[in-house]
Amino acid sequence: MRKKYIILLIILFQSIVYCNSNKLINLGLHSMKKDESAIGAEITGGFDYVLNNDNFNTYVMYFKVYENPENSYGVEYIKNYDNKDEVLKFFLSKKIEEYYSREYIPLKNGEKFLYGKLVWDNLKFKNSTKLELYYINKDDIEIKKVYFFDKIIPSSLYDKFDYFEEEGYYPISIINEEFTIFTENKIIHKKSPYLLSYEKKFVEKIFELFKDKIPKEYFEYREKGKFVTQFEKEQDKNNEKRKKLETKIENIQINWK
Repeated sequence: MRKKYIILLIILFQSIVYCNSNKLINLGLHSMKKDESAIGAEITGGFDYVLNNDNFNTYVMYFKVYENPENSYGVEYIKNYDNKDEVLKFFLSKKIEEYYSREYIPLKNGEKFLYGKLVWDNLKFKNSTKLELYYINKDDIEIKKVYFFDKIIPSSLYDKFDYFEEEGYYPISIINEEFTIFTENKIIHKKSPYLLSYEKKFVEKIFELFKDKIPKEYFEYREKGKFVTQFEKEQDKNNEKRKKLETKIENIQINWK
């Protein structure tokens, strides 16, 4: 009887440990001081995520802009927002593409633009990059336009993504543009104002390289949605230490060369 009791205690302990390790932390609160908690009152736009995961050398970026920023919150897709298993299940299934297909921006030619997907894998695509653009045509049929480019995404633009091991979620404001980026060891899902400096640099370089194929209306809506929130200002302050760490990493890389 005593042995059975001990076994039950061990199972219970393991369950508690697993639950705790599976629970994502609020990185926004984690980085704030106690007197900064009041800014949470303006956060109503859902959650951004930074997750550690072995993506088997997959490099993908989804991007989307919304006509109405309030429609960017897909609350029905992740019920337990702080449960890592459930969050990963969303990102690693077809639900991610369902999520990006929910809304569209109208184009002047009568089509509707849903989202873009960039895939770069030098082994699979023989040193090229694939751009997929998803539309609803004039006949209300979803179509995909695919382009291959000889332009290679420089690893220097995205190698920093895997340096930081922290993971969790950020409560965010309503924003009209978002990205989901898969690297070898990370899944980064963020609205545009909350991208870190090197993430912003990566995104802007991507748009610079492939702007001719992406509908110009995308960039018009993108420009309309730009604004600075109080939360973004606070996050910029909280990210100063990380920026210093980025500089140290760059210096180490230079010294290695």
